[in-house]
Amino acid sequence: MFFIYDDKPSKGGGINPNDFDPNAMYKKHMENWFYLNFIATRSNDFHEKSQARKELDICERKQKYWKRHPMFDKDIAERDTNLVRKTWMNER
Repeated sequence: MFFIYDDKPSKGGGINPNDFDPNAMYKKHMENWFYLNFIATRSNDFHEKSQARKELDICERKQKYWKRHPMFDKDIAERDTNLVRKTWMNER
């Protein structure tokens, strides 16, 4: 069982990172982080919490990867982070 990220080792994605918008990918993984963190902190099911914690590690690794991309824009990431945080924290 997994929520978003399969925690089994992959044989490499074979993707070209230059074919992707690093900020869009970072935002996607940030949204996933909030979802997984919600499960990890709010679920009453031990297995769900455990799986969410494993996937949080994967998610954080992917965020770090996209932050190192040469076309990553910190200002866009900050704006996106604030928007996603507001959504998850019910701030308007």
